[in-house]
Amino acid sequence: MKGVGPPDPQGRNLSDSVIRLHIERTGANGVGISMQPADWFTPYRKTWLDLTDLDLASAGVLLVPNSPYLFAGGKEGMLYVLARDHMGRFDDSTAFDSASVNGHFSDDPIGRDDPRRDNLVQKLRVGVNQYCAARPAESFCLGDNQSYPPGVPPPGVTMSDWIAWPHIHGTPVFGTFGNGRAFVYIWPEKDFLKSYRWWGRRMGPEPLLATKLGSTQRVMAPPYLRGVPGAVGMPGGFLALTIDAAQPAAGVLFASVQRCRAFNNDAALHECSVSLCETAANCSQQRFGMLRAFDPITMQEIQGFQ
Repeated sequence: MKGVGPPDPQGRNLSDSVIRLHIERTGANGVGISMQPADWFTPYRKTWLDLTDLDLASAGVLLVPNSPYLFAGGKEGMLYVLARDHMGRFDDSTAFDSASVNGHFSDDPIGRDDPRRDNLVQKLRVGVNQYCAARPAESFCLGDNQSYPPGVPPPGVTMSDWIAWPHIHGTPVFGTFGNGRAFVYIWPEKDFLKSYRWWGRRMGPEPLLATKLGSTQRVMAPPYLRGVPGAVGMPGGFLALTIDAAQPAAGVLFASVQRCRAFNNDAALHECSVSLCETAANCSQQRFGMLRAFDPITMQEIQGFQ
């Protein structure tokens, strides 16, 4: 659920929260419906997430089959693992001073991030801005402490086009295979398609990265193109998984994603890369949708359909 407003430990303002509703019929004939929050989760850094447009609600909620757990993620690139019967609510033990982030967009405005204050099962960064990993001098990249220089956003960068964080837009998907293997799949913007091993209560910290058809090259969301409005790697990939019940070790992971191609100075058509497209003058972007298919165990690409 997206929205603005101060977080409330009493559950009266539940914007940027995951909510479990208690629903019951009301009225003499049961024609009415009453919905009340039974439990919820609000990130303890919720005010800062609002101020920096990093709302929790950009990705949907994934319920893990045959378990008491669920996943939720958002623009910060974090994936939260919550227990459905004890979601964590909100920790208000430390007041948040909005003036502390005025002109200083930092990943730890009220101290170093402390996942224990979120009262959840697991909090894992699953999105990483790979464009900055390749070219850390770019104006939209953050420093080592995930912040701009104090008080000075880079010239020309405003909150309306601020793209440092790898947003999660597509809801993760979950699959269980033979021999007790289970995986969570996710494709944030500006990052690789990846899978995480699920161990029944927590995700393994190291993902398996998808590789392109017939090669070992990693599969990344469309790149940032300098001087081309809107070409910032959004929105990542939207995933779906199918598993053959008769062959539990077999399945296909589908990804709907933008494909970016560009004409370089030599007029040849190239797949866009972070290193290729420097300016709009020598890289005329073309974007179109593409359905790609991957082996959900090995994460090797099977086929792409444009």
